[in-house]
Amino acid sequence: MADNIFNNLIVSESEQQNNIVPLSNVFVLGGGADSGGGVCKSILGFRSVLPTSTIIDADEDVQYPFVNALDYRDNTQYSPSIESGSVTIEFRQAADVELDYLGIAIHNGKAAGLTGFLELLINGVWTVVANFTPLGDLKTICEKFDLQSSQRQRLTLNFTSKLYIGTIYLGKSWQFSRMPNEGFTPANSNNIDEVVGFQSNTGQFIISRRKQVGYAQSGSFDFIAFDEINVEYIDYMNHVKDGKPFFMKWDVNVNQNIFGQHASPNNLRAPSYTSANTCTFEFDMVGYN
Repeated sequence: MADNIFNNLIVSESEQQNNIVPLSNVFVLGGGADSGGGVCKSILGFRSVLPTSTIIDADEDVQYPFVNALDYRDNTQYSPSIESGSVTIEFRQAADVELDYLGIAIHNGKAAGLTGFLELLINGVWTVVANFTPLGDLKTICEKFDLQSSQRQRLTLNFTSKLYIGTIYLGKSWQFSRMPNEGFTPANSNNIDEVVGFQSNTGQFIISRRKQVGYAQSGSFDFIAFDEINVEYIDYMNHVKDGKPFFMKWDVNVNQNIFGQHASPNNLRAPSYTSANTCTFEFDMVGYN
């Protein structure tokens, strides 16, 4: 069963009964529309062209079809039909689309010996824009490629044992030309798992276990242009309000990322104006580092 590959995660009894696997770690590969006209330093990845793309040659296990990687859910997975080897999945759109990031989450990449690369068809030539290899079991890989226009893409996955992937995004990110403001809390150092303890009637310690909750990440960006808020934030807001998860890479030069949801979608704070032309954007995420 697919949930056996996540045997180093704590799974609740109800989740085990329903073969539900908790959200795990993430791949993120990014780039995108720049905030403030400077060099990209942070990204939010919430757009994906894949749900509306034509998928070719996914070579899927009938129990784990490729559509599972596109459904915005954390308890379904895609798996190739073969136990080991290589698959190349092609994505096609009706017209050119702008792309600069790839996100892959909920995977057993290290255990499966995964390596891979992403190609875009640019001016009639298949061009590799990203290579990736997991750094550890259920750990994050990060790559960044320049904004490109393409109508066809290919994702190649090489693996030595049964591979499972829960989420794949490919799209155009929201880029920020500065790091989060002072006071930012990165997810890698902010685990919010709970320890549930049990004691006997006489007060003796019996056992305790870890209840997996995930990681939290919160902060803000200053000096976001008004015009950018009108486009990027509105799209982001609608994505969050639809209950969909997203990727964040707070430093494009550091392999620390989070994939999850807004901590409180019903209390999503609108950008606040700090001058006539700029705003402050706040984020508050709960997810998996």
